[in-house]
Amino acid sequence: MFPAEQAELPTDKFAIIADIHGNLPALEKVLEHIKKRKIKDIICLGDIVGYYTFPKECIVLVKEHCSLIVQGNHDAAVAGDPFLIRQFNARAKKVIHWTKNQLNDEELEYLRKLTLVYEVETPSTNFTMVHGSPEKPFEYLVIRPDNKEWILDWAFSHTRNTHLFVGHTHTPKIEVVSGTKFGDRLFVNPGSVGQPRDKDPRASYAIVDLLRFEVEVVRVAYKHSVTASHLLKQGLPEILAHRLNMGI
Repeated sequence: MFPAEQAELPTDKFAIIADIHGNLPALEKVLEHIKKRKIKDIICLGDIVGYYTFPKECIVLVKEHCSLIVQGNHDAAVAGDPFLIRQFNARAKKVIHWTKNQLNDEELEYLRKLTLVYEVETPSTNFTMVHGSPEKPFEYLVIRPDNKEWILDWAFSHTRNTHLFVGHTHTPKIEVVSGTKFGDRLFVNPGSVGQPRDKDPRASYAIVDLLRFEVEVVRVAYKHSVTASHLLKQGLPEILAHRLNMGI
């Protein structure tokens, strides 16, 4: 079990965003949509930066609008973690280095100091929030029909809390684990704001109501062309622009 920081959230109903990856047009539309739904609290599961070219603006908006934020692997790499940088492919590395050069010391320090895991108390229950997995914060939890049972058992065995919220895969996933000593437990991945990979190019986020035990994955359309054209103007990999239209 990875060491976690304790936190409180004053409500049982909130939005979850993740994997923004410097995609400002997508983030702006998602925040606008959350406001229309009258959701006051937002938690962010990391990767504010990486892949796309509005890192400063996305950091500002996440700091302004999110109650709790955990660090993603791209955030840590941009902040200077050499071990993580070596794990990225050439395209991602290029954007990591580009992004680092756009940020000032204060912004880099902000990314560096983000918490890896939060254990959060709400008025009715509790949850763990992490970018990847509660044992290894930058590890993928990819749930398929053939592995769902053991992956969920393994994931929940590494958290003391009732529910578990993760990002990192860029694919939304909601699972309910029943019959545990905690009662029914929620596993939620809200998908990606900035680079969805489930063949739906719309930005993805989730609304969670823990008191009612309800989760909704919400899709929001935005102008991919703005993000894509800005990326290409910076001379960054063209494939990153194309994949936005395909949701891959």
